[in-house]
Amino acid sequence: MMSEKRDEVDLRTYAYPETHRFLLDAIAEGAHLVEPDNPRLEWTRNKNILGIYFGSKASAEDIGKMYGISGSRVKQIIASTTRRLIRNSSPELRERRGTILFIKRQF
Repeated sequence: MMSEKRDEVDLRTYAYPETHRFLLDAIAEGAHLVEPDNPRLEWTRNKNILGIYFGSKASAEDIGKMYGISGSRVKQIIASTTRRLIRNSSPELRERRGTILFIKRQF
């Protein structure tokens, strides 16, 4: 009987622990569900970019190619989307959020 080899799934997060903890808590609170006042903002796209950046090995440049924008624009989106999540989160979470780093960890 042949044993099937399953694809290994990389479950690492590329966010620093404080950032990862904040993102999980903010999502648990529903901070990501609060739509911006300005309808021109691409909120869904920006949340997806943030998730790809911290949830995969993809670089800002790789993500930029996926979305047809520059790597530096991706970094701006990551920072602004994280700041919006901070604003949308509860006062308690904002108070205990610690240091949020907008850069990826390297493994």
